[in-house]
Amino acid sequence: MHDELEREREERLLKFAALAGQEREDQEYEAFLRSDEYVPPDEAWMKKVTSELRRPPNRRLVHWRKLVVMAAAIVVLLCAGVGTAIANPKALANLFSQDYDRYSQVRVDDGVVLEKPEGWESEYYPTWAPKGFHIEEISQTDSLQAITLLNSATNKKIWFYVAENEKDAYPNTEELEETEI
Repeated sequence: MHDELEREREERLLKFAALAGQEREDQEYEAFLRSDEYVPPDEAWMKKVTSELRRPPNRRLVHWRKLVVMAAAIVVLLCAGVGTAIANPKALANLFSQDYDRYSQVRVDDGVVLEKPEGWESEYYPTWAPKGFHIEEISQTDSLQAITLLNSATNKKIWFYVAENEKDAYPNTEELEETEI
């Protein structure tokens, strides 16, 4: 309780000190205005300054016609591009893939670009892996080549196989297990 009264007393003293200081400044300013040092400003100059301060800045008008024409041109270009992609989906797919005679190469931005593994004989190999994956193991037998991709953070794996064209190698793919990654 004592601290609160002390704080209120200090606030009142500060307020009185500020009022006294303001009163002294007002007296000094009035004394300056009555002294010989004070030179009143020129009337014409004061009118010019006040009229310039009150006048709104000279703004250049926006050319609405140019803006409308530019917006219409952008809309037409976008519609033409979307229309082309809808009319020719293969053109849209070609933005992200390259088609070779025996295989296609697909590019996706978010991920890891893979080079052909050393010692890999087949022309087919993964050129891209999801973010966080790297080649863990490469194995080859007489009729099978395999690459195992591993994501160390999640311990998920992706297997890529290239098998020789044999009738009995994988006759039924319906019972293969699907793994979500």
